Amino acid sequence: HANGEKVDAETPYAEMWVGTHPKAPSQVTVDAPWKMATPLADWLSMNSSATAEQGATGLPFLFKILSVRTALSIQAHPDLALAKELHAKRPDLYPDANHKPEMAIAITPFEALCGFRAAREVLAHCGMCPELKAVVGADAVDALAEALAGAEGEEATKTALRALYTRLMTAPEDAVKAQLASLTARLAAVDAESQSPVDRLALRIHAQYPGDVGVFCVYLLNFAVLQPGQALFMAANEPHAYVSGDCAECMAESDNVVRAGLTPKFKDTETLCDMLTYTHGPAVLDDGTPLGDHVREYKPPPEVTEFRLQRVDLPAGATATLEAASDAGVLVVVRGAGSLKESVGRGEAAASGPTHEVAKGAVRLVCADVGMTLRADAEGLLAFRAIPRNA
Repeated sequence: HANGEKVDAETPYAEMWVGTHPKAPSQVTVDAPWKMATPLADWLSMNSSATAEQGATGLPFLFKILSVRTALSIQAHPDLALAKELHAKRPDLYPDANHKPEMAIAITPFEALCGFRAAREVLAHCGMCPELKAVVGADAVDALAEALAGAEGEEATKTALRALYTRLMTAPEDAVKAQLASLTARLAAVDAESQSPVDRLALRIHAQYPGDVGVFCVYLLNFAVLQPGQALFMAANEPHAYVSGDCAECMAESDNVVRAGLTPKFKDTETLCDMLTYTHGPAVLDDGTPLGDHVREYKPPPEVTEFRLQRVDLPAGATATLEAASDAGVLVVVRGAGSLKESVGRGEAAASGPTHEVAKGAVRLVCADVGMTLRADAEGLLAFRAIPRNA
C-alpha cells in the first residue's frame, strides 16, 4: 500500500519512501496478537529494544526507490547551518532544519548530472556553444580563462566559475529562450552523428523542458551513467539532477531541496547560486566494498553518520548473510523472490529466529541486533538494506 491506497501493479510510480519523515511516514504492520498498522515512529518509541537509543522516535535516514523517466530538477541540498537558516525563514518551502547528504545506487543504467565539470571543460564548452556564451557574456567566459591561466590558484577559478554560473541562472528568461531556440535550430541542421554527446543531451533535455535555463546546465555539469551496482554520493551544496533510470537512494532525514531549473516548482535561484561550493572535476562513482559473496556495502564520508547501504544481488538458489547491526534499519526487495531467516543477537550468542517469504516490493523493518540470511528462489533476488553508518 502507498499513502493508505493499494498499489496498482500496472501504474508507474516515481518514488517510494521508507522512513519516519512526517511528509510520508511509513507504517509497521504486525500480525499478532491481531493484524494492525502503527506509524513507524510510534512503533519505535514503544519498542525501545528495536533501536540503539531508548525512546527513539524515528530513523535518522530516509530511504527511497526512484524511477526517473523525465529529468528531475537542477538542485542542491543545504548543509546543516543553511538548512536551519532556510527553515527558520521559509518553513513552507524548507520544511526541515536538517541537512540532506544523499547517495544513489543504480538499479538500472542510471543517468545523472552531478557536480561541475572541470573548469577547463566548462571553458571549452563555452567556446563550442556560442549560444551559451551569448547568455553568460563573453566577459564571464574571459574571466574564467584568465583565472585558469593566472597564478592565483583554485580560489580564483572557483570565483570565476561562480560568476559564470550565476550569470547563466539569473539571465533574463526571454534571452535564455531565444538562445535555446538558436541552439536547437543549429543542432537540427546537423546530422545526429555529427553532434557531440553533450549537444545530444541538450536536445534530449530541451524536448522535456523547452526554453528552460537548465538545458544549458548540461554544458557545465558532469554527465554520469551509472551501471547497476554503482553509486553516486552527493554532498551538501553540490548541484545535481537525475536524468533517467531507476535507483535506490538514501539520505539524512530531510526534504529540503533548493531548485533552480528543469522544474515547474518554486525556484530559489539566488540561494542555489550562493550556496554552491563550486568544486569542479570529474564525477566520482563508487563500486562499493564486497562483504562476502553477493553483497556490497556503500558508505558516505565519515562526517555523514545517518546512513550506509548494503546491496544484495543473489542469483537463483544463492544465499547471503547480513550481520546484525546495533541500530534499526530497513530492507527493501526490488526484484525477485526468496526467503529471509532472522537471527537474534550477535556472534556465537545469536539465536535462530523466524523465516519469512519475501518478494519484489517487500519492505521489512530490521530491529537492532537482528541478522538475516537471504535465499533466492529460481528468479534470483535483489535487495537493499539501509542502516545508520556506525551501527
